[in-house]
Amino acid sequence: MEINLDIFKSKVARRIFILFVVSALFPIVSFALLSFSQVLSQLEKQGYRQLHNESKSYGLAVYEKLSFMEKEIKLFIHELENASTENYDYYIDFLGNNFKSIYYQDEDGTHQQLLGYNYDYPKLDQKEYEYVINGGTLLKIDYEDTKKYQILFIRRINWKNNRSGLLIGVINEKKLWEIERKEIDLFFIFDRNGDLLFYTDGVSDKTRDALIKNYKKANASFFNWKSEENNYYSYKWNLFLAAKFYHKGWDIVISEPEEYTLTALNHYKRLFPKIAFMALLIVILLSVFQIKKILIPLQMLLEGINRIIKNDFHTPVLVNTDDEFKTLAKGFNNMSDKIQDQLQVLSALAEIDRMILSSFDREYILETLVKNLHALVHANVIGVISLNENTETALLNYSEKIHFNEVKKQEITISSDDLNNIEKSGYFYKVKENISKPEFLDHLIELKIAFYKIYPVKNTNNLVGYIVLGFYEEPALSDIEIDLLNRLSDRVAVALSNAAWEEKLYNQAHYDFLTGLPNRFLLRDRLHQAIKNAERKKINVALLYLDLDRFKIVNDSLGHSAGDELLIVVSNILTKSVRKYDTVVRLGGDEFTIIIPDVDNAADTFETVNAIANRIRATLKEPVNIRNRSMFIMPSMGVAIYPKDADSYDDLLKNADSAMYAAKKSADSDLIFYSREFNKNASRRLKLEYELRKAIENQKLEIYYQPQYSCITEKLIGVEALLRWHHNELGTISPGEFIPIAEETGLIVPIGKWVINEVCMQNKQWQQRGMIEIKAAVNIAAEQFNKAEFVDFIKSSINKSGLSPEYLELELTERTTIEHAERAIKILTDLKEIGVKLSIDDFGTGYSSMNYLQRFPIDTLKIDQSFIKGVPNDYGNVSIVKSILALAHELNLTVIAEGVETEEQHTFLINNKCEEIQGYLFSKPLPLEEFEELLIQESNKPKIKIA
Repeated sequence: MEINLDIFKSKVARRIFILFVVSALFPIVSFALLSFSQVLSQLEKQGYRQLHNESKSYGLAVYEKLSFMEKEIKLFIHELENASTENYDYYIDFLGNNFKSIYYQDEDGTHQQLLGYNYDYPKLDQKEYEYVINGGTLLKIDYEDTKKYQILFIRRINWKNNRSGLLIGVINEKKLWEIERKEIDLFFIFDRNGDLLFYTDGVSDKTRDALIKNYKKANASFFNWKSEENNYYSYKWNLFLAAKFYHKGWDIVISEPEEYTLTALNHYKRLFPKIAFMALLIVILLSVFQIKKILIPLQMLLEGINRIIKNDFHTPVLVNTDDEFKTLAKGFNNMSDKIQDQLQVLSALAEIDRMILSSFDREYILETLVKNLHALVHANVIGVISLNENTETALLNYSEKIHFNEVKKQEITISSDDLNNIEKSGYFYKVKENISKPEFLDHLIELKIAFYKIYPVKNTNNLVGYIVLGFYEEPALSDIEIDLLNRLSDRVAVALSNAAWEEKLYNQAHYDFLTGLPNRFLLRDRLHQAIKNAERKKINVALLYLDLDRFKIVNDSLGHSAGDELLIVVSNILTKSVRKYDTVVRLGGDEFTIIIPDVDNAADTFETVNAIANRIRATLKEPVNIRNRSMFIMPSMGVAIYPKDADSYDDLLKNADSAMYAAKKSADSDLIFYSREFNKNASRRLKLEYELRKAIENQKLEIYYQPQYSCITEKLIGVEALLRWHHNELGTISPGEFIPIAEETGLIVPIGKWVINEVCMQNKQWQQRGMIEIKAAVNIAAEQFNKAEFVDFIKSSINKSGLSPEYLELELTERTTIEHAERAIKILTDLKEIGVKLSIDDFGTGYSSMNYLQRFPIDTLKIDQSFIKGVPNDYGNVSIVKSILALAHELNLTVIAEGVETEEQHTFLINNKCEEIQGYLFSKPLPLEEFEELLIQESNKPKIKIA
């Protein structure tokens, strides 16, 4: 293929060529980056999986050796306890393979060396000593200094003569670490305190120190590090020793060089550039060929355009290709034939367009149009009628040809009958023959006009006006004039529509569409004016902020259209309740403000605001009838005053809003005047919201665990997960303060997901570590429960953690389930099919419905602590608790009582057959570490068999 570089003198050729090359480069480079990233990611994952398997394999090998050594110790102790001596020498020789020293320490302090060298008796803390005395094998590391240590096995020995003591074996660590492994692997073992116990022979000090430093910094099981210009991939596997040897455990760390892990990536790097170069070369050759085919017809069309610019409309463009370029050339030639004929008309239309579109003033547009139509159409009188939307009024502008600059204006009336008659007449009137002519023609008939031709002006089939042509004699319009009038009709429609649209936009921007009241934008303007006027006159301005109580119930029960009807009724009530120069504004939703200007002093302000509030109350105290339903709607109102409470628009609106929310929460008043205390509360709330978002991002929230026990056996059977927040500056923040903020802002949904995932994963880890199996309860917020994907999320969380679903319990409040009961039943049924436990939390404090309660597929009722607090002395609380227990047992439900703090409460619950309890009598909510210690203790308790 021959490449002619002359084609690149064309800008189009260069642009197409660059476009082709860039279009090719982009997917090539994107594919390279994506594939490189994917290959690297897969290789890293494969490397980490391999390192994980190797570290686990090495760890299990170490664990097997420890188990074997423990078994040796146990057998030797068994021989000694039975006073058998015939195999004594055999055991001593056998133990000598794995232990450097074995000696016996009697209760009275006497010391007897059985094997190897003397070793000082190690110090045991109280828990270690109790563990050994109870028959456990204690693994202890005794450090002589920072680099020397001894690994000890310690067990209790009981002689037949009722003597007892401790047998201590010093493990031969060389035997312990003898594990077959790959030559490239670096093998390190760390104590859980971070102390290095063992590392591969031949590792330099710099490499060792680099790994130790990165190991201590690593937050995850896998980490990368660098030493002596070599990069390493590492994996840390935890060898769990607590259950068997009462030791925190060791970290098994395996590292291998990066080049070994990423060998395949280097092959990929060498191969890809060659492939990319070949692909790019092919693209360049194909693009040059295509450019050559396209450029010649384009050049011919360009020459034709240049001829038209020079007013040469007769030389055609000849293109002989059998493709779209030939069709384009044919169309180009037809276009050039007509251009010259239309230039004069287009110039006139352009002038009209310029003048019409230079303004959105409807009267100016009509006047300008009438003046210029005289230059295009041969008529004795020309008029333009603009119809007003939704009314029978219209605006007529007209002028005579002999005085075309003298445009007259007239307000006219056009009824629907007139519009029908105009259409029936075929848009043509002969004055002497038409008896029932439209009244608007009377103004033109006075000009001695005998014939009228009317052209409707429509915008997307909507009639917006008419062009009226008047003639002394019967008209004979040419085809060109008729075509011109049709096009003029379109332009007039656009102009009038633009003017109407501009008016509509202004109204939409400054007035509420539903109620017709001023909106937030107009509020800003009028409040600014009121503040400036008050500043000049040294008087006050009051801003009343009003919100309708329980408006959401109307929307939810009757629908949003009913809510709209109610808002219209309320807006009319507010408008009638204020003074004529006050301004009622709808901010949005069910929120309104009233600007109350021109009040002289504090006393007048208070009196005026109260008078308006009383008129509003007096009207709204009567039931409002919406769709044959009577309802009572009462407002919450807050007031801020300029200049006492604020001196700007934003602060005045904010402070009135704060006062309104205070009124909404108040049980005493529906009208509250602003005070500085609201700002403090609002500032703290904003700060808490900001800090809560940061806490979620930085994972600063904690989960505490409060144990749940069997009421009768006092056996640990479950735990409730409770959220806690400890802030560095603000201290411990009560859930009662930050949970409502999370619910209002929607943050409760990501928090709830995090808690469920954490609890499922943690409970599964406890089970994997051999601890007793317990259910874990998590509180579910209404916002989270009502999400469409909630059931799927629970499934995903359980599957991801591997936890059996019966060990997860979801606690829901009565409000969450009753408000949308039918939907709640569907969700609860789906959850029940998964296998999770379901509980109604704080039972008795909401608005329980027995009808729905028996339909809910729940397992447990949780009695609120407010009822437990009064038993057994408060008769009312005793009755309530007994009733709940009886109801639950009748429905075959389990009952758990929370907030149990005294033995009397415990006894009362036992006597009334309450199954489960939780409270400070047994345990407060515990952080993870403390609860795990409790769980270990419960797991180590002997199981009681009931015959």
